[in-house]
Amino acid sequence: FHGFSSFIVARSSLTCDDLAADPFVTYFNLGNGQFFNVEGKRTFNNEWYNIGVQDYLPTWRWWWTKSFMGKNADDASEDMTAEFTWDDAWFGGSCLQISGQTDAAYLQLFKTKYTTANTGDKLLIRYKVVSGSGTMAWACTTEEKLTSTSDIEVSRTIATNASAGEEWQTVTTNIGGRNSLLVNNATLALIGLKFTNTTSDFKVLIGEIALTRGTTATPAAPVLASSKTLASNYKGVDLKVIFSMNSSKAAPVYNADVDTWYFKVYTQQEGCEPVMCTATTSWAAYVVGAPYDTELGGNIRIGVSAVSLDGKSESSVTWGDWLSVPAADIVEG
Repeated sequence: FHGFSSFIVARSSLTCDDLAADPFVTYFNLGNGQFFNVEGKRTFNNEWYNIGVQDYLPTWRWWWTKSFMGKNADDASEDMTAEFTWDDAWFGGSCLQISGQTDAAYLQLFKTKYTTANTGDKLLIRYKVVSGSGTMAWACTTEEKLTSTSDIEVSRTIATNASAGEEWQTVTTNIGGRNSLLVNNATLALIGLKFTNTTSDFKVLIGEIALTRGTTATPAAPVLASSKTLASNYKGVDLKVIFSMNSSKAAPVYNADVDTWYFKVYTQQEGCEPVMCTATTSWAAYVVGAPYDTELGGNIRIGVSAVSLDGKSESSVTWGDWLSVPAADIVEG
């Protein structure tokens, strides 16, 4: 925070030995929300909270500048605003919202220490322009450039005159090779964005930023140990599930040891389609207020799937037994 920030060099946990085994992905999900979205679509309409699935969040809140990595007071830019919003999400209950009018402004987001390959690495962004229009570009640098040249910015256009639309847009930029972001064979030190020629009503949502190498393995399906219903009321049914992952590794076994980033938790009422309600990084989960149609009645069950380290693939869902629903509790007021 501001009292100490002038005296401490920025550090970051965003580093790994091999991006193929440990990719960087963030959905700007704060670990709570009034709904749960998956790939921009609403799957669950109740509030939820799980700090265990909070994503990597920006290193700086917020470092806006007129020039790339400007460090002096006169470099600061007040044209644009960055904030988290709970109005929409690509995954989870929140995303990053950027708005304002500018001729040119930089937002330095993540301090990183990733060693990039010559080719094959990719930088991905998912965004949705809510209103107005403007141009967006990557604004990155490497440790090598920071120590050897005065021209430290490495930029690549994401979208020119991006305009409002209802759908999320995905842009993937190669790192290395032709028409790429030239930060290959180097240590990527910073991931940021540049905005130019934005209109006064410009507002864009950023739902994902990812740095990956290839595609990570799809994990095996979880093994359920137990599941049960806990309560029901006008909001739905509360359930609990405990599960594990098969592994030949001696304990302790971590999610990365079984090719897993997080787990999706589903519920299903008899005669209805499954509903993806929440996510967890633990090997147990609660669902509070799972959808349940009392007029249809019948049993309910809970299931779990494992999601790959890059978030691109998912195991099959392992379902628990069908469970009876307890009598609804009356909620006073």
